[in-house]
Amino acid sequence: MAEKPKHYQNYYTRELTPAEKRSGKVSVKLDPYRVCDVLQIGGGAREQIVKKGLRWTSKGDSERKVIKEIMQACERRLEMLDEDGIQ
Repeated sequence: MAEKPKHYQNYYTRELTPAEKRSGKVSVKLDPYRVCDVLQIGGGAREQIVKKGLRWTSKGDSERKVIKEIMQACERRLEMLDEDGIQ
């Protein structure tokens, strides 16, 4: 099998608790914050963009509202890059 691209090679690894060892299964709360942590996204606007994208309309907001909020976070991140002189 061909090697997967680097962006498919992110893993979250931790030691099993005694209870997990006994039960033979592991439950990891997979929320936007965990995803950002594992993928080393960073905080601020970047985390907000990922969080909004993952949750999408699950909190009852319209798709249009979610897209606008993501666009606002992207605009703010671009402003921050400009403020810091980063291309």
